[in-house]
Amino acid sequence: GSQEWEHQHSVNVVGTYNVFEAARKAGVKRVIFASSGSAIRGFERVSPYKEIAEGTYHKVPKDFEMITHEQVRPDALYGATKVWGEALGRHFSDEYNLSVISVRIGIVKKENKPLSMRENASYLGHEDICNMLRLCIDAPDTIRCETVFAVSNNKWNYRDLTHAKEILGYKPVNSADDNFFNPAG
Repeated sequence: GSQEWEHQHSVNVVGTYNVFEAARKAGVKRVIFASSGSAIRGFERVSPYKEIAEGTYHKVPKDFEMITHEQVRPDALYGATKVWGEALGRHFSDEYNLSVISVRIGIVKKENKPLSMRENASYLGHEDICNMLRLCIDAPDTIRCETVFAVSNNKWNYRDLTHAKEILGYKPVNSADDNFFNPAG
């Protein structure tokens, strides 16, 4: 409703603009934008991503198409505002020569393990998020504006990590498979 929009607008539209503008004015060379997997979570409404999120893995074809960093399909206002933040990063990169890396962050839990079926696909371990952010900080100055996924090495991941590996050298070491969520026990 309108309360959700007002919150998302205040935090993820106005707040994100304020961060980019403050970075520009301060002469910051790079912004690492905390985007979200919610920028593409709308794919979980259609096959085979719906079945992956539900955990009905026997219905998932072996060679399903991975979602790339170039695709967007937000599932709600939150995801839509994250897509807007990525686009705003592109504007600041093009207009002001600011280096921007938008990281579509998976699900990080304090328990450091998946706690639902859908998290078996989108889980992001503590070590992996720390490594991803370090790679973004240390990335070459030649990177102007990029979007990458950050999830762990999960069997049921549907987010293509190729781009993150190619431009940043991202190699996830955690995996949801080590603590696979199964409601049956």
